[in-house]
Amino acid sequence: SGITKEELQQYFDSQMDPAKASNAIKCHMKCVSEKLGFYKNNMLDDTLTIKYLNENNMAPKASVNNVKQSIQKCNQMKGANTCDTAYQIMTCFKSQPIFT
Repeated sequence: SGITKEELQQYFDSQMDPAKASNAIKCHMKCVSEKLGFYKNNMLDDTLTIKYLNENNMAPKASVNNVKQSIQKCNQMKGANTCDTAYQIMTCFKSQPIFT
């Protein structure tokens, strides 16, 4: 995805500071999310996202309805390009109360 290990490490070391999210970082996140299967057609897929969360025990206290509401809300995010849109959606989604 045109990203170096160093660039990725710096981003993670910054605790994923949005100011450090270059377009290469955003494209990498989009690619990884697509490969994991829950992000397609420039949005989170309800069914596949819920399946992924369940398989990885990532939001054990969240109801399916709450997860779907979070997905619906975050899928409305739009960025400057497809990578930025993916980044905006993922950032929105991981900040949702379903993960607390």
